[in-house]
Amino acid sequence: MNDYDVKITGTKKPHKRPHIILRILDAPWDLTVAALKRPRVLMLLGGIWFACNVGTPHIGSEYQCRYPTRPGQPCQSFNYCIYHGFQGRRVVVPVGGETCGLFKLIPPDWEKLAEE
Repeated sequence: MNDYDVKITGTKKPHKRPHIILRILDAPWDLTVAALKRPRVLMLLGGIWFACNVGTPHIGSEYQCRYPTRPGQPCQSFNYCIYHGFQGRRVVVPVGGETCGLFKLIPPDWEKLAEE
């Protein structure tokens, strides 16, 4: 049988930073690059950010006017608005001239979540 002499050329060892502190400092950048290369992960992270900072969708079900209204006139000032959505039933007290809409994005109540 013939003997073959095989040599592997042109390969490089994986580049690792020499010190563990530098590797720890590079970790957030590596995670960012990995997330940007995967669109599903990027969409999931965007959805989580949106839900945490902007809010989740809720549909208005009830409201109470602050002052009595005449028939045919809309309510201008509200005591409270009740919404139902992903976070369950939420009672929102409008500030200033805010109105009770049919659809609203309500941010999570972090204090209530911390209690549970």
